[in-house]
Amino acid sequence: MSVQRIVGGSEANRNEYPWLVFLHMKTTLDSFNCGGALITRDFVLTAAHCGVFVYLGAHEFPDTNDTSTAVVASLVSVHDAYDDYKKLNDIALVKLSSPANFTLKVSPACLGLDGDVQVGDKVVVAGWGKLTNEGDEFPKTLMKVDLEVVDPMICKESYNGTIEINDNMMCSFASGKDSCVGDSGGPLLVEVGLGQWVAVGVVSFGAGCAQEYPGIYTRVSKYHNWINEIVQDPQC
Repeated sequence: MSVQRIVGGSEANRNEYPWLVFLHMKTTLDSFNCGGALITRDFVLTAAHCGVFVYLGAHEFPDTNDTSTAVVASLVSVHDAYDDYKKLNDIALVKLSSPANFTLKVSPACLGLDGDVQVGDKVVVAGWGKLTNEGDEFPKTLMKVDLEVVDPMICKESYNGTIEINDNMMCSFASGKDSCVGDSGGPLLVEVGLGQWVAVGVVSFGAGCAQEYPGIYTRVSKYHNWINEIVQDPQC
């Protein structure tokens, strides 16, 4: 019997994506989880609606009641043109309160450039998000799912003009497969060489999970200037 993961994916190998980080936001009013990508010793790339306890090198679903293994964010830089209602410019940088130590479990992601991903390319999303569209079942370990980049016009048509999709976004889809609640902020990855992965997108939003609507991602290549203004020491 097949088991649905992430939605429709499978468990990632331990340390397969050493730049993946687990983000947890907890306030007196709300508690939710996101993903992110470590891009330097000091910075994590994520979505603007995410934050701010950072769990590095995680594989099992972290115990968010125990913050002793977390690195606290010292600064969250949300894009100044972020629109929460329309999810435009849904991108942020989280500065860690102390630098990460690079190991086999913890290392930085490279950021995608223009041309690194095309319509029809195979991409991967990994995270600790919900396993199904219904209910609140979350995985015990890091999950991954294979998707495909979708033509922007097809993506727009599938949403019937109900949301704005612009050149700073990209879409991916595979029947019965998707990122879901809790995967927001995690990187959309493409393999540019044997075992060489780059983060070309950031999980932003969509209509449900695996509900025949493409997932929508912030296109990283459109934000290189903004990232470089904040991050002074990109690793690759």
